[in-house]
Amino acid sequence: MKNRLKIIGISNKKMFIATGLALGILASTTGCNKTKIEAGNQVETTPIAEERNKKLTKEEKLKKQIETTVLVPENVLPDMKARYLEKYNEQNKTDYKLENLKLIKAYTDYIIVTENGTIYTHGETPDVLYNKLHEKNISFDADEYNKQIYKSSIGEEILEQMLDDGTPVLDGNKLENVGKKIKSSTLSNFRNVFDKGFELKNNFTKENLQKYIQSIIEFYYGEKDKEKSNTNITKQKEKDDYERE
Repeated sequence: MKNRLKIIGISNKKMFIATGLALGILASTTGCNKTKIEAGNQVETTPIAEERNKKLTKEEKLKKQIETTVLVPENVLPDMKARYLEKYNEQNKTDYKLENLKLIKAYTDYIIVTENGTIYTHGETPDVLYNKLHEKNISFDADEYNKQIYKSSIGEEILEQMLDDGTPVLDGNKLENVGKKIKSSTLSNFRNVFDKGFELKNNFTKENLQKYIQSIIEFYYGEKDKEKSNTNITKQKEKDDYERE
């Protein structure tokens, strides 16, 4: 009986040691494979993954970020609003808050088009707008009936408006806009994101998500990269011309 107990004791001890070693090996092999949680998503943070992320282009990083953020239709509009307002505040030196922002597609009965191409909505009192235009000797026509208008607003205050082709539209309710020189707006540059975002929100598919991502990449980097590319082409041409002389 003694010998039997001794044998069992040794066997259990060996099993305990073996199990401990196995757990130690498992811990050592999995310890370097860390995972952290960001905004409800698992993000791999192994040294290999971090090194791989460093090699991503800015466009690839943005694509990856959107794919981990915009997971369901309900995520689309908040993502659109955040990207638009961040850029608007930056370009206009404002500090509007996201919770008050509205992005709207609507229709107007008609628009006012001046001789130099500036466009106004007719406003709540069109006659007042007409009189102001006459005062400033600005010729105009009422045109484009039932035209689609894109708007961004904070509460009831309209920030920007545009036609569906991106042409900026001034608010006919604000008489201080009469005679104002119009320029390319944040909303005009955001037009494609606006369209692709609402399309994705209403029909959440992988294909529409990729179109939305591409529109955002172009919104952030398209014009800058285009300008940079044009500058590089010009410099290279100047260099070639110099070398030929």
